[in-house]
Amino acid sequence: MLTAYYSKGCDSSDLFDHLKIAEKEGYREHLNQHNVIHLNMQQFLSSCNNVEDLVKDVSSEIGMEIQDEIGIEWKENGNITRTLAKAQLKNEKGFIFVIDEWDCIFREYQKDTEAQKKYLDYLRNLLKDQPYVELAYMTGILPIRKYGTHSAINMFDEISMLNSEPYSCFMGFTEKEVEDLCKQFKVSYETMKDWYDGYHLTKKI
Repeated sequence: MLTAYYSKGCDSSDLFDHLKIAEKEGYREHLNQHNVIHLNMQQFLSSCNNVEDLVKDVSSEIGMEIQDEIGIEWKENGNITRTLAKAQLKNEKGFIFVIDEWDCIFREYQKDTEAQKKYLDYLRNLLKDQPYVELAYMTGILPIRKYGTHSAINMFDEISMLNSEPYSCFMGFTEKEVEDLCKQFKVSYETMKDWYDGYHLTKKI
């Protein structure tokens, strides 16, 4: 969704024009106006034998796309941060990074702390304090702060089901939205409320 909204590689107005976001100030200002780099780390890991190969493949994928789209030459085993910096200067625009399953390394290499460190170092060098980064958004099931002792990617705000502020009002469905959806699809609102009335951690919570 974020890639579709921000990326200037497509025209997604049909997806968003009828939604509430279209009424917000700045909607048109950002719709399909940005360079977006969308990476699914699990896909890269599935085709690699180790973290070194993953890092090389990710850099190569980004580098080749920059070469095709912006015209900055990419050499195999080149420096991806320098390439991105050159692309920003030439294009006069930075990049939005959308990284899915950022934490797959920690699931697949649970006991390999050296591999984890190499991966975190790569993300830090790619994203932290880099002027070409307009926004970086990562999804995963493991908390970033779990690996905070290394402090490689401590620049992220973490949003989770247990700590969803300040975005909680935008997540899921409001009661009114559920009522409207039930009417639209002719489903009993009371039944839906019984089925999906929150999460119960204990009898009291």
